[in-house]
Amino acid sequence: MRPGLAGEKGSQSNRQTDQGGGHSTEGKQYWLGRPDRYSAKRTAKPVQFMLLAPYAKEVYLMGDFNNWDPRSIPMQRQPDGGWRVEVTLPHGHHRYLFVVDGEPVLDPRAYGVVRDAEGRRYSLIAVS
Repeated sequence: MRPGLAGEKGSQSNRQTDQGGGHSTEGKQYWLGRPDRYSAKRTAKPVQFMLLAPYAKEVYLMGDFNNWDPRSIPMQRQPDGGWRVEVTLPHGHHRYLFVVDGEPVLDPRAYGVVRDAEGRRYSLIAVS
């Protein structure tokens, strides 16, 4: 086996403790390499956000992925009156809102709606 692969018997120099990514079975130590090497937590995917708001003058996207900045992600008007933007997001659940002419708006097509400690509602999307 090549170095760093799961199941390979580690040498004295690359052995790890159970906390550091190694695995011990029956007194033998096996090097697992970086356990999160292919983890979904390290992936990012392009996500399309769309909102139908034909009378809006401007629409932005804000969320936990841009520190709730209401003007950092402008959306593009489409010929049908919709608004669209593509954002690359990491794996996980993300809270967000649209900002339509300065007012926060929930996404009617969201995966779900969550509330924070103060009871404010946010749209939810899951990226995997």
